[in-house]
Amino acid sequence: MNPKEFYIIDFKESLTEKIVSMWRPSKKLAVGQEDIHSFEEDIEFIKNVLSKENTLKLAMDPKSEKVIGMIAFTKNTIAQLYIDVDCLNQGLGTKLLNLAKEQAVDKLELFTFQRNKMARKFYEKNGFVEIGRNYENELNLPDIKYCWEKNK
Repeated sequence: MNPKEFYIIDFKESLTEKIVSMWRPSKKLAVGQEDIHSFEEDIEFIKNVLSKENTLKLAMDPKSEKVIGMIAFTKNTIAQLYIDVDCLNQGLGTKLLNLAKEQAVDKLELFTFQRNKMARKFYEKNGFVEIGRNYENELNLPDIKYCWEKNK
């Protein structure tokens, strides 16, 4: 799969299962453990929470119509950014991240787990700086809060 050949669409509820099918292996790689939620719980979370509280954009493979990436963001936060494990390190995450940066009012904040070295390197390479550590999360794993400022 070549992520250079993709298109971006707004969230469609009909694609929720495809989103979860991409999201779960990506989260497992990032966190280093199985998801604590069921597939069905993840579907409900995306439909009823994530897509309602955020702008949710999907990167689609034009050949397979598979979801190969997703980002959920507001004007000042990034809630989720996940890329299909077969499409990592090929520029897709940067393109999705830039969508959030373009609409940001003045800054974007996000959390990532301390153990997720790949995400930390990615965000730091894209101008985010660490502003805090060890916030509470449902996995009880140490995390890092990052911030990116628009005009810096």
